[in-house]
Amino acid sequence: MVRSTAQRWREPLRGFGANAGDPVAEVPLAQQMVVDEGAISLVCVDLRGFVSVRPASEPDFGDALKARFEGLGVMQVRTRDAKGDGQAVSVGQDVDFRAGLTAIDKKDLLRNRVATAVDAWDDVAVDDVGQRLQACELRWGLENSHGLDGGCSADVFAAQRVGGGAVVVKLVNPPEQARAEAAALVALAGTRSAVRLIDADFPVGALLLERIRPGTPLPRGDDGEAAKVAAGLLTRLHRAAPGSFPFAALAEVYPALERQALADIEFERRTRGEPERGNAGLVRLDAARATALALCASTDRPVLLHGDFVDKNILRARDGYVVVDPSPQLGDPHSDIGFFAAYHPPATAILQRADAIADLMGLDGHRARQWAAVWTVHQSCQAWREDQVSLDAALESDRFDDLLTGS
Repeated sequence: MVRSTAQRWREPLRGFGANAGDPVAEVPLAQQMVVDEGAISLVCVDLRGFVSVRPASEPDFGDALKARFEGLGVMQVRTRDAKGDGQAVSVGQDVDFRAGLTAIDKKDLLRNRVATAVDAWDDVAVDDVGQRLQACELRWGLENSHGLDGGCSADVFAAQRVGGGAVVVKLVNPPEQARAEAAALVALAGTRSAVRLIDADFPVGALLLERIRPGTPLPRGDDGEAAKVAAGLLTRLHRAAPGSFPFAALAEVYPALERQALADIEFERRTRGEPERGNAGLVRLDAARATALALCASTDRPVLLHGDFVDKNILRARDGYVVVDPSPQLGDPHSDIGFFAAYHPPATAILQRADAIADLMGLDGHRARQWAAVWTVHQSCQAWREDQVSLDAALESDRFDDLLTGS
């Protein structure tokens, strides 16, 4: 359960040129939240305690996020009646938002609407998708929300901003991982090769993202073209400076990825009734771990990795392909190459694919093939693929075993 107490606003917005009670036009971080049919709107800063707009005076996103405020800072309460007439009441430092509402002579029903909307931030169960989505709808002024397919570890919704364009809400699971993903998207923004982050609500574990159109994933059937797209994206993405956010190193994350593979194989074997499924990967898991950790230790140029660079996370936009859903880590750039090569079909061309991408990027083909072998072990062990038989057959070849044993 996440709680945020709506306290009185007693601190100025240090470093951002505004104080509670200042005219709305002079509050650079203010954002308007429309509550229920536009009858009442609150002009407020950061309903959950974090600066949600990156100010020009704070070039580093990580530093901006450190500017945390404890209360609900309502700068102004506005109303509008059926005729379009309205009024605004500024709320001073010693008056909380509920007291501010009493200054407006409106029906109790309208006051209750605002109180209900604010309470959505006060008490949100992070394991309740409906509550989390409602909090996002209220915070960001969203309507027509509906689920999107394709989310594995997150709940993803398309929506429309009131008076704005199409957006996507991603409810990250677990919610605390939203910070790293948001920091990665900020770091990758300058590459123009990643989905644009509009805003984030970290206590709710939510990201507000642009809606990519047409949003179709990288197609199969043309390995040469897929290699070119992958190489172009990775070349641009790997140029991004990580910034000050403390991203985990790939070597630190690897044990959790191995545990996930073991959980997946147990699930797939049990639900499919195939007790030997994925065995080619399972028996090579120790060798894959040794190879991965050796590659991590010998990395001379760590970069910000996408970490889940696969077909479904490479979407067609108007001006080319962009990536979504990063699982960011710091590590060997060849890891992203191998990850893509192991995932993209057909399984018979995994090593050739890794070699081709590395060649296009001017990187080490042997390291790319080694990482491809590592991630192919994980793919086999996860045991969910439709081409599991051909994947396992490829993995059992001498070429893969040589890469995993270093011979």
